[in-house]
Amino acid sequence: MDLSLMPRAFSSPRVWYRAAVAAAAAARTPTRFVPAPRRRPLRRSSTRTRARSTASRRGSPRRSSRGSGSRAGSCGATPTRLFAPTRPHPRFPRPLPRPRALARVQLRRRRHHRRRRHRDLARERQLLRPRPRPRPRAAALARRLRARHRVRPLPLQSQAHRRARLQPGTPLHNPNLTIAVNSPRDTDGHGTHTASTAAGTRVAAASFFGYARAPAPGGGARGAAPRARVAAYKVLWAEGAYASDVIAGIDAAVSDGADVISLSLGSAAPPSTTTPSPSPRSPPSSAASSSPPPPERGPRPRLRPQRHPWVLTVGASSVDRVFAGIVRLGNGASLLGESLYPGNPSTFTDLPLASLGSCANATLLRKHRHKLVVCDAKDFLGSAAQHVTNAKVGAALFITTDPFRDLYALFSFPAVILSPRDGSVVLDYINKSPNPKAGLRFRETVLGLKPAPKVAPYTSRGPSASSPHVLKPDVVAPGTQILAAWAENSTVGTVGSRELYSKFNIISGTSMACPHASGVAALLRAAHPSWSPAAIRSAIMTTADPSDNTGQPIKDTGLKDRPATPLAMGSGQIKPTRRSTRA
Repeated sequence: MDLSLMPRAFSSPRVWYRAAVAAAAAARTPTRFVPAPRRRPLRRSSTRTRARSTASRRGSPRRSSRGSGSRAGSCGATPTRLFAPTRPHPRFPRPLPRPRALARVQLRRRRHHRRRRHRDLARERQLLRPRPRPRPRAAALARRLRARHRVRPLPLQSQAHRRARLQPGTPLHNPNLTIAVNSPRDTDGHGTHTASTAAGTRVAAASFFGYARAPAPGGGARGAAPRARVAAYKVLWAEGAYASDVIAGIDAAVSDGADVISLSLGSAAPPSTTTPSPSPRSPPSSAASSSPPPPERGPRPRLRPQRHPWVLTVGASSVDRVFAGIVRLGNGASLLGESLYPGNPSTFTDLPLASLGSCANATLLRKHRHKLVVCDAKDFLGSAAQHVTNAKVGAALFITTDPFRDLYALFSFPAVILSPRDGSVVLDYINKSPNPKAGLRFRETVLGLKPAPKVAPYTSRGPSASSPHVLKPDVVAPGTQILAAWAENSTVGTVGSRELYSKFNIISGTSMACPHASGVAALLRAAHPSWSPAAIRSAIMTTADPSDNTGQPIKDTGLKDRPATPLAMGSGQIKPTRRSTRA
């Protein structure tokens, strides 16, 4: 075989080699038609080379058949044999696809089928998805309000997000009135306390001068719904309070898309004239529940002004803890009393004791002002505490059965409230000892008090005088000595003549019970968005517990610890952890 023309007749050594092998095999075996193997296109660096290769593969037989100067004819072999399709040589089989290339092809196919399957599933979900119910206009306004103001969760130790609205009620009654603080800032502390009770985030070291400090680790204080968002409306002003301002604030909250409206206020006037209430025609998505507490007018019946059946009305109850002052007598006896004295020092030792009866004699009080005075206040603590304060007595022990004694526990001088049983121990020690002495220790918090809860004596009882057919209240919630945030520009008490300021405060009232129920309503609203306000109110009432922590019926402090009636506690103590049958 003449190999001199190999570079000219073939485009590459590889093509020439295959052609030579095919020609040698054809010379030994009879010529027959065999389908040509499918070749992969070869990559060439120039157009001229690709054209030459195409001509050598497809055009050479035609040129040789014409016999017009074909270079392939001088090769010494028949062109038809040289380029006739033949089967592959046994020693040189057709090369198989490379493993990596095959793997890449399979991977692309799997990805394609996966994307197609996901697209089909997405289309099916889109077709099977229920059509969303159109939201009311109030909800759209609420979304814009939250996006505009970037409402964040309310920290327990800071101010709430507030939206000020100076309503026309106050200026209309006094056109020449000048508002001192014409902004939503809290100048009293009451609004900050109730807002943080409803939706305050957790604070680990929250306490009131050491009182109510939770034991570490894991201790702290937080609101009922710590992840809820708060928009507070200032409707009560230092220059005056009018029902028109409150009603305007309620309307603004409904139009802004509020889910729960909490009203920690009340009025002694008939509800048909001055007591505002959310309208029953409010959209369900914007007014899920509201909890206006009554003014503190207990424990007599028929003094509750709220008579609206669509409003959740909340009474106040006690908790299972006591803020204590420890009295240690000279004979070694220790007595547990109640006190919220915030001053320093918190410990007093070897104080001489003096029993002065009811402490109504100002001359005797001034004579023993440097001693630990023991006062038998009987059923009314307020007057005895006032006499001791006016006489500037150094320290005092009050023996009383006053049901309102929790409201007087914040003293401006070292003082402890004792029960008649413990008071008799102190009086016996004074009578039998020639030189009676005692010590005091404050800032103690005792947990696990039994029985608890009890209906607070200051909460109003039902039914409403204007609508006696509507049973009120609906439930009771913790309202006695509640720890929450406080406005730092408002005083929390005095020690002597010095005013005290704090980020937290402990106060009592139905205003403190209202945000507990409002926070629970917010939790139910988040867990069950489709529930109506009536369903949320029903769930709170049907899961309330009428028993205390001893398994006995809840007692009424205002009726000398007799069992409380539904007109005092409603359905019972609110219990968010109790499972609702509606769920």
